[in-house]
Amino acid sequence: MQPGEHSQAPVQTQFGWHVISVEDRREVPPPPFEQVAPQIQRFLTTQRVQDYINELRGKAEISGVETGTENAGADAEDSREESPETSETPADEDTPESATDAPPAETAENEASAPEA
Repeated sequence: MQPGEHSQAPVQTQFGWHVISVEDRREVPPPPFEQVAPQIQRFLTTQRVQDYINELRGKAEISGVETGTENAGADAEDSREESPETSETPADEDTPESATDAPPAETAENEASAPEA
């Protein structure tokens, strides 16, 4: 269509029906290569990595894994039952047991902020 022309028939989009009218045309010069070089490099690198991943996936052989999801919940429950609910860590050999069970020592800061009785 040339400037001043409009579409012969209405055009339907997701926003409704429209009549297209061309008011003006202008040439937009392409950006300089130096400006788009980083974008092009990222695109090509991503594409090469994705191609390599797809190649590796095609060569991969997976065995011993169930493909269905019907047992997925049961497997998760089994793993929870096998692991202990609380982890018991051994006390440090240098620290006496009474020191780990004792409440924190009172400091001048704690005494200053404590309300007086």
